[in-house]
Amino acid sequence: MLLVLITLQITLGALTVLSHKHYIINSLHVVTGASVLATSLVLALRTRRGSVDRLTGSREHDESYGLHRDVRPVRGHA
Repeated sequence: MLLVLITLQITLGALTVLSHKHYIINSLHVVTGASVLATSLVLALRTRRGSVDRLTGSREHDESYGLHRDVRPVRGHA
C-alpha cells in the first residue's frame, strides 16, 4: 500500500507542476502526502512493537492481532 501511495504522490507532484499548480491536483497531492506520512508512521510503530517484544521475551494475548503470547513476570514481581 505504501508503494502505491508513494507512486501516486510522485505522479501527482509531477502533474501539479505540469498543470501550473491546479488547485484540485495540488490538493490531491497534499492529501496523498498526508496518507504517506500516516501509513509510514503506522508501519514504523508496528515494526517497532514486534522488535521490542522479541527483545524482552514478553508474550501475552493480543486481541488486536489475534495472537496468543506467554507472559513472563519481571524478576522480583509476582
